[in-house]
Amino acid sequence: KSQDPDNELFCADVTCSVQDVNTCCDEKAKCTNYTCGAGFMLKSDPAIRYCSDVTCTDSDRATCCLQLERANRHICPHGKTLKDDASRFFCASDRCSSPTDDDTACVDRASCATHNCPNTHRLLNQASYLFCLSSVCTVDDTRTCCEDREKCAAPVCGIGFILKEEMTATSCDEGTGDCAQKCCEPQAPCECPSGYILK
Repeated sequence: KSQDPDNELFCADVTCSVQDVNTCCDEKAKCTNYTCGAGFMLKSDPAIRYCSDVTCTDSDRATCCLQLERANRHICPHGKTLKDDASRFFCASDRCSSPTDDDTACVDRASCATHNCPNTHRLLNQASYLFCLSSVCTVDDTRTCCEDREKCAAPVCGIGFILKEEMTATSCDEGTGDCAQKCCEPQAPCECPSGYILK
């Protein structure tokens, strides 16, 4: 209790015993009601942890509290990615975990089905099962979401058609039947001059 040398306290006998505790001592405050503040949480056993004096102060934070992990340390599950400002937030404990902290730290990744492929590419057939890197698809996701379109070439032209000279570097989409229409033009049917007959 008193640490004043002029107010010295004495035990009841020539030796002190457990019965003298209340005479000689004040109990330290427990961490139970400690307010950790933003970014911290009480440790799991505050009832058996004691502050350094009869009341807890800021200097007891390390004794009573755990620092919460920043949300940008969270590993988001498949189909989600970290929020751009995740470092501003805290997970619910000293270690981020899923699914507890998913909503705090993560946003849904955009589906490749929403990606606008450039003219030279088309969406992959499985695009609806794939994800862009962020909540909005960008040009950086083209390799993930898209595949090259075919180039206009002679094999896309059927019998009776020939490749247009000006279309040799043009992209087309064979899967939709677009190539033959875009890349080819009809060949002229054979005509025989006078004195000849068609084979």
